[in-house]
Order: sequence, then structure tokens, then C-alpha cells
Amino acid sequence: MSLLNIISVICTELMNTNLKECNRLDVLELTGELRESKSRSPLRNAIVGKGKSLESVALPFFVEDERGNEYGLLVSLESVIEFQFNEDLNELKKWKESKEPEGDYDDVYREVEWTREMLKNKDI
Repeated sequence: MSLLNIISVICTELMNTNLKECNRLDVLELTGELRESKSRSPLRNAIVGKGKSLESVALPFFVEDERGNEYGLLVSLESVIEFQFNEDLNELKKWKESKEPEGDYDDVYREVEWTREMLKNKDI
């Protein structure tokens, strides 16, 4: 193996380690806010209303728009749920549950696996 190949392997491992740690911190922050923040109470109620225990899911992705819509991805050991919640109407507009994330996004698959690892190890 050439020196360039060795350096490339080391850089890739460092990058993945840093990405994994950033993902871990994001998941802890977003999931903690989902579970504990007063402002997320309507979303919590909607998730529980769909039969999901808050202790069994983590929130690795979440974004809001200016029209009161909240978009996110919930991850459990068994499934991935893409959702859209309208805060003003207090209702789920989208709830799509599947075994794995859909699409051609390698980073999403990787982050879902890292999130599942956190759930499995009870790090959340």
C-alpha cells in the first residue's frame, strides 16, 4: 500500500469518526428537545397518538419552515418515519413509515444506522 493510500484511509476514518460524533450530538439535542421541550408538546402528542413510544424513537433530522410546518425523520430500531407536522393546525400532514430510508442518499442511511446504534446501546 502506498503512502498516499495510507493517508487516504486515515483521513476517511477520521472524517467518519467526526461525522459520527456530530451526528450523535445532533441526535441527542433534537431528541432531548422532542422529549422535554414545552414547545414540542403537540408534536409529542401526535407521535404518541400514532402508537410510538417517545423512548423508542430518536430524532436525527428536524427542520421548520415559516408556515408552521415541521419536517423530520424519526428512527426506531424497526423503522424510519418521515413526518410533516403543522404546528398551527396541530396535525400530522405526513406520516410515512418504512423499514429503511428511501432515496439515494448514503449519508442518510449512515446516520440512520448510527442513530439505531445509539438506541440499541441506550445512549439516548
